[in-house]
Amino acid sequence: MSAALGAIALALAATAQGETGDAPGAVGLEAGSLRGEDGRWLFGAPGSFSLDLYGNILARKETKEIFDENGEPVGDAARFRQLDLIFGAPLASGVDVLAAASAQSTLANDEFELEFDQAWVRFTELPVLGDLPGDSTFRVGQYRTRFGRLNRERVYDLPQPLRPRALTTFLGERGYAQTGLSGDLALPVGDAGDVRLVAEYMDSGSPPITDRDGAFAGGSNLRVAWESDERAEHGAEIGASMLHSRREDQDGRRVTLTGFDALYRWRPDPDRPARLWLGGEWIQAEVDRATGGTAEPTTGYAWGLVRLSDEWAAGGHLDLSEELEDASLRTRTVGLDLTHLINDDVRITLTVERSQSDVDLLDDVTRVFVELNFAFGTGPERPFWSR
Repeated sequence: MSAALGAIALALAATAQGETGDAPGAVGLEAGSLRGEDGRWLFGAPGSFSLDLYGNILARKETKEIFDENGEPVGDAARFRQLDLIFGAPLASGVDVLAAASAQSTLANDEFELEFDQAWVRFTELPVLGDLPGDSTFRVGQYRTRFGRLNRERVYDLPQPLRPRALTTFLGERGYAQTGLSGDLALPVGDAGDVRLVAEYMDSGSPPITDRDGAFAGGSNLRVAWESDERAEHGAEIGASMLHSRREDQDGRRVTLTGFDALYRWRPDPDRPARLWLGGEWIQAEVDRATGGTAEPTTGYAWGLVRLSDEWAAGGHLDLSEELEDASLRTRTVGLDLTHLINDDVRITLTVERSQSDVDLLDDVTRVFVELNFAFGTGPERPFWSR
């Protein structure tokens, strides 16, 4: 399926290059409108492009020795965790393309893995149908699955150094990105904002939620969310998601994730970044096992961030998770974060976490992280909480 969809994406891109349009340009990583209220493109003309480099360096210290997935001990030395080169370009009116080549290190920092974290063609116009309503879009290629809120964010955009364990228990440390088809429809609700409907079909890949039972052939994700006006003083996003996969041999085994998420922001000045962010997510899994029975672990997390000034932000996070193989084993983590924004593209974060767990390796552990994020290029995007 991956190869087929990749070929489709390239064919569509090649076809679109022969068309003309008014002015697309630099491409963002999140689904959204590339056009202003007058319908014109917000950026440059076909033939222009964006090229941006993002880097993440992480140093950590823990009161217990930790190990990677291969059982190798993880040291405390700083490591270059991830380096992404992201190319985006408009192909025609209503068509743009993005490719994100990513080098990611292992926990043990002894090797790097090279992959395309994202590579897609996105449409805001379709043949016969013409312009899609509002800021609705259709994508083909590899993308971050829009399950919940923080899974769709890159490591550079997270409000804390690590993804919540409540997410990684099911979707992996790097988040869930797969090849497939993705469409979303935005329905305006007067002055109250939009209701956004998302439907995705993709390779299920091998995140923790599936790889214990072997490869799953395909997966689908459905999401419905209400999003208020981004410039409103009090803004919110409230959503529900359901991700479903099945085995290729269709022997009846299924895996289903159900999640509810909420995000609040306070933006007293519509022309400046929001001063306060509060967010959280609750997830329950239902997994049919080859040995019989059903596992039903539940996880959840909450986080908050306050912009103290243009240069400083402070926040905290709470994470509650149950082990995928044994829901009676629970882990509770509380953390505090302090971020210094040197400018829009460079920031340093200091985080202190404390965990209590029924898993010996994770119990009574204190962690300290120092993280450096940087970006440069034709127009790198800031994190969603800093826009």
